[in-house]
Amino acid sequence: MQTAARKGNVELQQVVVEFAGRAGSVRAVEQLSLSVPSGQFLAVLGPSGCGKSTLLNVVAGFIAPTQGDALLDGHLIAKPGAERGVVFQQPTLFPWKTVRENIALGPRMAGLRVAEVERVTRHFMDLVGLTLFAEQYPDALSGGMQQRVGIARTLANNPSVLLMDEPFGALDAQTRELMQENLLRIWEENRTTLLFVTHDIEEAVFLADRVILMSARPGRIIADIAVDLRRPRAANVIDSAEFTRLKKQCRELIRTESIKAFEEQEHAAA
Repeated sequence: MQTAARKGNVELQQVVVEFAGRAGSVRAVEQLSLSVPSGQFLAVLGPSGCGKSTLLNVVAGFIAPTQGDALLDGHLIAKPGAERGVVFQQPTLFPWKTVRENIALGPRMAGLRVAEVERVTRHFMDLVGLTLFAEQYPDALSGGMQQRVGIARTLANNPSVLLMDEPFGALDAQTRELMQENLLRIWEENRTTLLFVTHDIEEAVFLADRVILMSARPGRIIADIAVDLRRPRAANVIDSAEFTRLKKQCRELIRTESIKAFEEQEHAAA
């Protein structure tokens, strides 16, 4: 008997994104094609302004491509949907709701029975280690804990794709490292397709199965790098020779594109 294909396959086909500007249209993404199979952890790197967040917003359904198609499981992405969960740099929690209530919101709105809402909520509170803080409000939590609530709330909707836009960028270095390890543990359990935008090369290599690097604007893919580091990963993987090699490869490519972007900005200002 055949099993059903796993959901969460993302496909971008010759995607172009343009925005209106005072001096005319600005092309943010240029002829970008990308295939992300179900369950893969993909990191997106590139210089500032290269279209990383734009790419994520196209998959989320927040932005429609000017040209080309974005598909999820073979279906055209035309608008946001519950099958795509988004985690931003700043947690977007409801401050008047407790940790439990924030996480329970999606399952409750989906019409699950009370007992099932409670089961799902308890599972994801346990998963992110916040069961003891169930009745606390967001302003009583640290930044890292708020982001864990945001991740749990998103996963409680059972998305087939998780989109994360620099989710740890506002955290201090120690908290960021702990959150990276926490995210890997959560992902190992759920194996949700994950697209992760970051400026941090070390973070990208540590987390991902695969890293794509985007050029200076207009953004296009200039490198697609497989990260063949053993899973589950521990913090000491960053000391390995292969990790160092991958990090150096990414850094050299990003530096080249960042210099291009800087020179173009100087030329435009002249």
